[in-house]
Amino acid sequence: MNIVRHSSYKLFWKPKLGWTYAGLENLQKIDTIDKLTTAPFELGGIISSIRKKYIGASNSKITKNAQNALETVTDTAFAIDQLMIQAASTKEPVDSATITVQSMLKERMLWWMNKYGCLNTYDTKPEYRTMEVFISQGKKFEWIFDYINEIGLYANALPDGLLRMRPTEAINMQTRKEYTATEVNAVSKDDFAGYIRSLIIAGQTKFVTGTPNEPIPTNMQGALWLAADQALSNNVTFMRCANIYTPCMSLITIINDNYQQATCSKPCKEIAKEYNNV
Repeated sequence: MNIVRHSSYKLFWKPKLGWTYAGLENLQKIDTIDKLTTAPFELGGIISSIRKKYIGASNSKITKNAQNALETVTDTAFAIDQLMIQAASTKEPVDSATITVQSMLKERMLWWMNKYGCLNTYDTKPEYRTMEVFISQGKKFEWIFDYINEIGLYANALPDGLLRMRPTEAINMQTRKEYTATEVNAVSKDDFAGYIRSLIIAGQTKFVTGTPNEPIPTNMQGALWLAADQALSNNVTFMRCANIYTPCMSLITIINDNYQQATCSKPCKEIAKEYNNV
């Protein structure tokens, strides 16, 4: 696997491109898919966290007024998508909802890249190294994050063995049922799994070469599709870090069906302990 990343990344404003990113310090080689097990799901989780307005129980960087403004945004996929693009293409937004989403995107985007690397190669043209492109790419992995949430934490949320799914894709109109007038639809597990499989195949077709036994990702996106395929094939499940306060975006692999709340690191453990004792 010939994928490299920078030691860290920064975000900055470019008038014609909006918010964009660049790598800092030395290049490092990513030599195995095993280091990326949670990466595709955490990437999707970033977009999902904004769509679901997951600010955190005590996020000191976002004011209460800003949180309230975001809560008033209509709960539709289109409204949130538009808000994210506006946040990515505005240097200094003036409305509270866009300010809030921009703050969330900046913090969580940098967190993911500093942990794993960027989605493109280090020599990718500047117009592809933008927050807007990051959002577009992340939305593809949001479906995978939604899927593992549904088969894991929310497996019994709906009757009849159905899973919840955003209604922006027509999966199977015969089994699809509407549970609310807007955002939640229900599909069978097989239909949802089939859709996820089609995304993985499309991603690997575009960004992976080699053979089925020895696949070679051409960039980070290819590596993420391989990692997602491997995790889902092995029935790996995840849960969010118990630090819901700042909040932490890390996912923890569930072992032996142990769904007990856990933290990803010592700092998160201390934060969770501090707020739980209040």
